[in-house]
Amino acid sequence: MKFTRKLAAAAAGAAMLAALTACSAGPDLPMELTVGDTVVTLGQTTMQDLIDLGYEPNLEMVPDTAEVGDEFITFDYSMSRGAGDQFWVGVCMPWDGDTDISQETTDSATQGIVRTVTVTLGSVEDVGATYNGMDVNDISFQYAEEEWGAEVVGESRLRYEVEARDGLLSLEAEFTGDDTMYRFAVRMYQDVFDKMQAN
Repeated sequence: MKFTRKLAAAAAGAAMLAALTACSAGPDLPMELTVGDTVVTLGQTTMQDLIDLGYEPNLEMVPDTAEVGDEFITFDYSMSRGAGDQFWVGVCMPWDGDTDISQETTDSATQGIVRTVTVTLGSVEDVGATYNGMDVNDISFQYAEEEWGAEVVGESRLRYEVEARDGLLSLEAEFTGDDTMYRFAVRMYQDVFDKMQAN
């Protein structure tokens, strides 16, 4: 009996350690990006929120693949209030597995919830963008590598990724051979997003 209790206690301790390790797999970085005066919070900000702030949505891409069992499908939009005040979002819509996604496509324009946000230095040159209290212009590959543990993943254009606790940061150069960050994206992990929507 004592042996069994010790095994159960050891198993519980191992499970707790594994859970703690999984939670601390990456730096605890925010899943949001501020463009001008607009805070885009992944898993919370909706397309209607952005439209209410004066952004005009433009559907860039409709999903062409999805896997059985997926709860959400993603639509890509550009959001613009004019040149120098533009960014891109990937928004999720609940999906029942039907191959006809015309209704989801229509609804995504207002009801979609942002899971990914991307800016380029040129797209926000008039309003600016900040991440984690830093001007995006000041975020370099070197900074991301030293402070966040970013690793190189790009083979042609230089690209770094940061595996954070709740999502992925992506930093990319504009052209092959550049060593300056030009495109910055924050993407929430799908399982984290799913759990947020379930609560």
